[in-house]
Amino acid sequence: MGNSVLHIAMPALLFRALATRDFAQEFQQGYVLAYLGGGLSVIVVAYLWFTLKDIDPVRRALAVMGRSCSNSGFVGYPIMLLAFPDVAGIVLALNMLVKNIPLNPLCLVLIDFVHRQTGECHGARLGVSLSTAMPMFGLYVVFAQEQGLEGAAPIAMLVATSGGFLLLNALMRWLI
Repeated sequence: MGNSVLHIAMPALLFRALATRDFAQEFQQGYVLAYLGGGLSVIVVAYLWFTLKDIDPVRRALAVMGRSCSNSGFVGYPIMLLAFPDVAGIVLALNMLVKNIPLNPLCLVLIDFVHRQTGECHGARLGVSLSTAMPMFGLYVVFAQEQGLEGAAPIAMLVATSGGFLLLNALMRWLI
């Protein structure tokens, strides 16, 4: 089922979100810059935090990737669709634009840089990953397993999803 969602449902969802609106008119430069600034800030803060915690470089790079790229497609879009159905599609498209062009590649470059420092080079795989622009959710697990940290990936995803759920509930309770 996961492959169907990843290879059929998510691309169809993105296509529908973009095809039903005039992207040039809907593009919000302020939103994109704010999302990009927030993502870059999270990368810097996470990197500094995990450096101060003396986490080994591979785990640090994967932790930065896990912290900086939210799950906009599988979690954020359904919530936006419920809360703001008129703009949910364009928000998803803008989020994916920022995540798949500057944020995910930056995190992948960080992981590749760590490999180069440790004497390993995975440039070809990095190029394939960048060209496919797969959602962060799938890439995080793949890179964590590759590093022998397969136990960390499910825990990180559980904590991130649970944290997002708790934060969303707290915000909704505060707003209501």
